Amino acid sequence: MNNPEVGTTIGITFSLILFFVLLLIAIATAVAGAVFLGLCVYNDAQSRRNPNAALWGVLSGFFEIAALIYLIITMSSKNQPPRCERCGSFLYPGYPGYPGAPVCPVCGQPVTFLPPEQAQLYARRRKRYLILWIVSMAACVVMIFVAVILFTLSMLSNASFLHY
Repeated sequence: MNNPEVGTTIGITFSLILFFVLLLIAIATAVAGAVFLGLCVYNDAQSRRNPNAALWGVLSGFFEIAALIYLIITMSSKNQPPRCERCGSFLYPGYPGYPGAPVCPVCGQPVTFLPPEQAQLYARRRKRYLILWIVSMAACVVMIFVAVILFTLSMLSNASFLHY
């Protein structure tokens, strides 16, 4: 007793399971990519002494459009003077002791500048997380594409109208 409907049902069930497993893996990869993008933006903001670095990182992780907004803002303000680490105010030329001003003219706190080693560390992290984000997004797109193709092919091969 060879029942072709049982084989078709098993094939469709297997195709659906494979499709959803690949889809879940793609979603997990996309979530990991969002974390990598948030870390990339966070490290970039830290290297620029942005007082809202954590906010930019979290927003970029949840909403990728925030990373684009951050990029536009940082590119449009590329030649800005350094900022005070504590209050975020700009340390303009002409203040006493610039560029190594001992105190911030706004908050009066001692000013420290980002050491070159720390800046290089942030740059390496930023690059690493950017590469990981690109790879994870590419993998996510490939997995979704493969899942849809496999599902479509299995549905076409198991379609009852093809067996007559």
